[in-house]
Amino acid sequence: MADGCPYELRQKDLASMKLTEQTGGLESLSQNSFIAQSTKFKYKKNDTEYYEYETKDLETTFRGTIEWDSATPKVTKISSGWC
Repeated sequence: MADGCPYELRQKDLASMKLTEQTGGLESLSQNSFIAQSTKFKYKKNDTEYYEYETKDLETTFRGTIEWDSATPKVTKISSGWC
């Protein structure tokens, strides 16, 4: 998965992952960057022979860097963080 994806969702041993609440917009926006409002996910790791994992909730925000090519904006870097 992409580096901008939250660490918990980049795991290769996920049994399930679901977007439960999409971001409603932007908290801040400038010519060079943005911060999105929170986004919510549910995820569950694969159970093992010795452990049954619970479904967990994750709330995160996404941040990005904007570069300009002529008059066209391009998001060049995305990262995520906890709320």
